[in-house]
This record gives sequence, C-alpha cells and structure tokens, in this order.
Amino acid sequence: MIDQQIRNNDCGISAVKTVYNILHKNVSRQYIKDEVFLNQEGSRMSDLKTFFDDNGCESNFSLLDVNTTKNNTAYFKDLFPFIIPVKHKKELHYIVINGIKRGRLKVYDSNRVKTYYITLQKLKKIAHYSDSYLDQVSMTERLNIIINSELETYKVDKSKALRDNDVTTLFNKLMYFGYYQENYPFTDKKLEKKFLEDLIFDQDLLAIPEHFKTLGLNKSKIKVKAPLILTVKAKDKRPIVHPDYPDNEESMYLKLLRGLKSDRKLWYIYIFTAIFAASVTQLAVFVNQILIDKVLPSFQLNILILFVIGVAIFRIFNIVISLYKKFISIHLGNILDKYFLGTFDQKLNDFSIRFIQNFRRGDLTERLSDSRKLKDFFLRFFTRILVDIVVSIYSLILLLFIDWQLTSIVLVVMVLFYIWFRIMTPILKTNEMKRFAIKANYFSTMIEKIEGIQVIKSFKIENVFSEKVNDNIDELIKIQTKVKYYSIFNSTVVSLITLFAGLTILTLLSKDAILHQTITLGQIITFLALSSKIFGSLSSILSENLTLQENLVILKRYFDFNEKAEAQSTEKAITNVDVTTVDFNHVGFEYMPGTPILHDININISKGEKIKIEGKNGSGKSTFCKILALLYSPTKGAIKVNDVDVKLYDKNTIRDNVLLVSNEDILFNESLLYNITFGKTIDAYEVIHMAKKIDFYEFIISNDEGLDYKISENGKNLSTGQRKKILLLRALLSNASIIMLDEVLSGIDTESRVVIEKTLMDSKKAFLIISHEAVSHMKFDKTYVLDNGKLMLQ
Repeated sequence: MIDQQIRNNDCGISAVKTVYNILHKNVSRQYIKDEVFLNQEGSRMSDLKTFFDDNGCESNFSLLDVNTTKNNTAYFKDLFPFIIPVKHKKELHYIVINGIKRGRLKVYDSNRVKTYYITLQKLKKIAHYSDSYLDQVSMTERLNIIINSELETYKVDKSKALRDNDVTTLFNKLMYFGYYQENYPFTDKKLEKKFLEDLIFDQDLLAIPEHFKTLGLNKSKIKVKAPLILTVKAKDKRPIVHPDYPDNEESMYLKLLRGLKSDRKLWYIYIFTAIFAASVTQLAVFVNQILIDKVLPSFQLNILILFVIGVAIFRIFNIVISLYKKFISIHLGNILDKYFLGTFDQKLNDFSIRFIQNFRRGDLTERLSDSRKLKDFFLRFFTRILVDIVVSIYSLILLLFIDWQLTSIVLVVMVLFYIWFRIMTPILKTNEMKRFAIKANYFSTMIEKIEGIQVIKSFKIENVFSEKVNDNIDELIKIQTKVKYYSIFNSTVVSLITLFAGLTILTLLSKDAILHQTITLGQIITFLALSSKIFGSLSSILSENLTLQENLVILKRYFDFNEKAEAQSTEKAITNVDVTTVDFNHVGFEYMPGTPILHDININISKGEKIKIEGKNGSGKSTFCKILALLYSPTKGAIKVNDVDVKLYDKNTIRDNVLLVSNEDILFNESLLYNITFGKTIDAYEVIHMAKKIDFYEFIISNDEGLDYKISENGKNLSTGQRKKILLLRALLSNASIIMLDEVLSGIDTESRVVIEKTLMDSKKAFLIISHEAVSHMKFDKTYVLDNGKLMLQ
C-alpha cells in the first residue's frame, strides 16, 4: 500500500503513488516520476495536484482547520485521503493521512514505510504551516462560538476576557489551555479554572509556545497560520491506462537480461554450468551409501578397486566442471563490469543537464558505487541463490524415493522457511532503502565540505559542518545497527528451525532402523546428507537475505536512474550544417511548471556579430545561454538555425557550432594542452600563436613542461586570470561559429583585457559577451538587457 522513497527528495512521488494505491488505482511509479516535476528540493504540491487532476482524480487545496475542529472526526472523514507537508529533519516531507481511529489519524509514511497513528496535537506540532488571510467578520463568528463554549464551561467572564484580549489572542490562549489540559490533567477543577483565568487575564501572548499562535489580526482580515493540505478523490472506478507504462512493471531481472543483449548467452551458460556442477556434486551423497551398503558387505577387493576408480572419475569430472564454471565467471564478470559501469557513463552522456542536476552529488556517487557492486551480486549471490533453490528441489525429489513419509517433515520445514522469508524480506528491504538514502546524504555533505574547505576554514565554521556530518554518521550507525540486529535475529530463527528439524529426522530414521530394520545405515546417512543439503541451501538463502535485499535495492536504484526520452520529430536528423544564423521566436523557459524564468524571447544572431547581454544577477542570462547552446530545451516558442527548426537537426552538430564557455567551467587534472584542446588534433604552433594573442604565452614558456604542464584539480595551481585565459583558448580554438562567454572576461588584468577584447573583435566568429564589468575595447553590433526574464534591445 505504501510506496517507499528511493531518493531523499522523492517523497512527493511516493505520496502520489500511495494515494493511488489507497484509491485502488494502478498507476505506474515510473509514469508519476516522469510527469511530476522533481528537483533537489523535491516536488511542489501544485505539481502533485496537476498530476492528480490529469489522471483520473479530483484534487483540491484546503487549509486544515486544526484550530476549531478539536476531535471532530466527521470533519476529517470528508477530507480522506489527503497529503500534508510536515517538518522532517529541518526539511519538508509529505505524508498521506487516510483514516481515524479513537481520535488518532492514520498516517502513511513513505520514509518510514509503515502506517501509524498520531493525535491531532502531534499533527499540529509536526505540520508545516502556511499563512492565509480570511474575512474577519465570518471568522470572528466561528471563533466566538468556540470561545463561548470554553468560557461557559468554567464560568469565566467572556466580556472581560475580550476586553483584555482581542478575539484571536483569546482563541490562541484557549487552544494552549486545551493542549495543556489534555496532556497534563489537573487534579482539581478549581486549580484548572485558576490556571485558565491566569492565562487569560494575567499572561501575555508571549508566554505561550510559538506553534499555538496560529491566529492574528491584520487590518480587516484574520491571519490564519494553518497547514495546507491536498485532498484527493477518484472521479470514477475506471482504471487509468497509459500504454507506455504497463500495469505490472517489468521484472528488474528481465530488464537486465534485455540490456545484456547478445552477452546474455554467456550468463545462461554460466548459470547452467553452476546448476549442473551443483547437481553433480549432490550425487556424491550416494557414494557413502554405496560403500556402506554394497561394497563393504561384498568383502571383494575387485569391487572395491572398481568403486575407487569410479569415484576418482566422478571427482575429476566434477573438478573439470568447476574449473569451467570459474573460467566462464571471469569473462562474465568482465562483461558485467563493462555493462554496468559503461551504461552509467552512457547515461551521463545521454541524459539532459537538468535531469542530472536533480540529483545531489552524494546520490550520484552512491549510484556509481552501486554499478560496481552489481557484478558481484549476479556472479555470487544471485547465482548462489538460484543454485540453492534448484539443489533443494533436486534433493527433495531424491528424498521422496528413499522415504516419502519422512520427506513430509522436510516439506514442512521448507514451508516454514518460505513463510519466514516473506515476513523478513519487507523489513530488511525497507531498512536497506533507508540506509542507502542516509549514505547518499552523508556523501553529499562530505563532498560539499571537501569542495568548500577553504570557505569553511576562512569563516571558521568547521563545527557547523562537523555537526551536520556527525548527525549523518549517527543516523547511518543507527540504521546499520538496526539492520545487523535483524540479521542476527533472522539467522537465529533459521538455525533453530534447522536444528529441531534435523534432530526430528535423525530420531525417526534411527527409530525405524532399530525397531523395524526397514532402512539401511547407508540410506540413513544419505537421507541425513540430502536433508542437510536442503536445510543448508535454504538457510543460506535466508541468512543472505540481507545481502539479497541490499542488492535488490541497488538494482532498483540503478534502473530508477533513467530519464524519459524526448520524442524525436524525424527519423533522420540533419547532420551537416554551417551555422550562419540563429533565431529565437517567442522563446520561454521555466525550471518549475508555472514559474517562468524567460518570457517571449526574440533575438537574431548572425555569424560574425558581436553582441553584449546585460542584466542583474538572477535575470536569466546564464539560462538564456544554456538554451542557445541546447543544454536546456525551451518550454515555449521555437529556435531556428539557418531558418530551419532546431528540432530537425542532430543536437551534436549544432553543439559543434554553438559553444558556451562559462566562468563555472572546470579545468581537469590533465596537461595544459589537453585542457585547451581536449585531445583534438590541433597543431601546437596554432595553440602558441593564439596564446600570444591573449597574453598567455609568457605563462606557457615560464614552465619547463610548456604545454605539458600538469594542471591540478580544477586549476588550483593557477591564478583566476590564468584559468580564464585557458577557458578563452578553448573557445577561440574550437570549431564553433557562435560563442557565448559568460563572465569569462572578469578577473583578468587590465593590460590583458585590452589585448583579449581586440582579439575577439578581430575574430570572424560571433561572440555573445556577458559581463558585469565594462567591455571598453569592443564595438558591439547589438546590446540587449535581460530584466525579469524579458530581453530588450538597447
């Protein structure tokens, strides 16, 4: 019923899926994820509402009246189910509420992956409050009814109370009194009344806790501080059908098999070999039975010699099969490494920047680590579990031929193992998902600290970040301890079941041998060996259930890292083009639905033009450049290249011709030449010639290594001006005909600026310059100003 979070920021996705589950509507989680906007902070309630309204439901925003309802259960029943934002570890988290029992609300929590009940007072404490303004007259009437009821109960003078307090202050005090009365009951009615009178007549509003100050006067309105909730109702009982998202999502294993393509044949061979080797090994249990029941009683050496030769051949065959299995595992391991690690790299190449930026760095780091672990899972744990299952069934069939009645005990134990597996699996899976989310959070915090260590030390805020890190460590240790305790408990139960089952079988077999002589000593040894194999295999599955769930979570996260592909307008895109003009026709862009960053942008850029774009911080200049460089796709309007819609072109072809160089671009831990040319075939003389033009030649020759000078990570061994000149060389030596320089000219010394600006003016390339500093030595063909997302020609 409850959909579990996969990432730290996708509780909105899980809340939507949980509501559909409550309404018995089968909607794919992948479809929800593709359609609901998600960034690093999460999803907005307005986007959740849009999804519900577009997909078979009717949803409405409502202020949860936590002030006047008290324990009015009928009020809540009309709202179920609803989504409400609550405070969770200094962030907002969505929970679903559906149901009430004994005055407590039933919560569906995607983070804890469980349902639980909370009081209205508890909900008031954890809920996120929004400010709203309601009509004073109608609201005052409702408040007076509640105030009259409360004051009459204790015979408190209402008119005096309203003289000393306005209606909202009096109401806030009564709400605090109700909370105190409910949680800390008075032993005497007189004391109760005295406390109320002291609160109303002698105490200031400052005396009560902040979260009880939910009402206030604001001119002709009453300011209401109340949680904003999203109520959801199904429009009808018809199923919601989306052809691209089947009701039953494809198994992760089948997805993986499809992804391996031709290489899956090797996996089939590996699994078959592993099962065959295990089956052959299983036959060895009959060696002892034959020796005890047939060979030894014959008292003939010839038979013994034949028996030994047969056993030797059998063992050698077994060794050969095992070696073959190891040989295949080496090659399969390499294939799986290449698949998982290569696929992750390819996803980074193919996915849009906007999609990748939705993930925190720690989350991406954890997913890279996941890719490495998956090989071990499929080579070791998955195959071992599959082999254990086959061996158990194979051994059970053999046991039926020896003694079908005693085999029923083994069957009962197998059923018990299955039931226990079904009980423990959701618990282990839930905690593993939490552990991965906490680990990703820890990695993000540590990466942030490492990258910002200079700022942290400069402002002496080491303790602030250490506190965040320690909080993450404490959480991680707590969940890891919990997981290990479950694992110990799981192993103990499995061991006890195996112990009692083994003793029972041993007793019954020995009893038959002693009293009835219906079973031989060799058969007893074989039966015990086979049953032990079954118990051992099943125990292994249950004992490794923790590892299994960990890897299943990894596999789920691996497939969750997937972006909805953009629709292709043509089967064959234009790949050969020399960009001479780019036109923006009424282009608009928004990061979040309904919150536009750029409005109705119209601009023409021709090859060779020099254009300056000005604007305040946050006006949309960098976003405009990313759209022009096709790093972002516009949400409105059209972009034309050489008077042809850009959708008809191959994106990589356009990116070869239109280049964005930003102040934020990093330098790699490689040679100076590589950082300029990125390994492309550009003559060293050409690099030196261009370096002279922008006053960078002296730096190159000042180092013994010249162009082979090794740059440290992100250029930490360079000055700001030197970094900027390397960025400029990247642009000037590229094949692009239109280049955007976003704050690349700032931070360069005045003498160099003069030389650089003249070089840019002399270039036949088109340049769009964004700089907060004056650009004095360039004559611009056009100057635009971006203000509040609107582009205006000066």
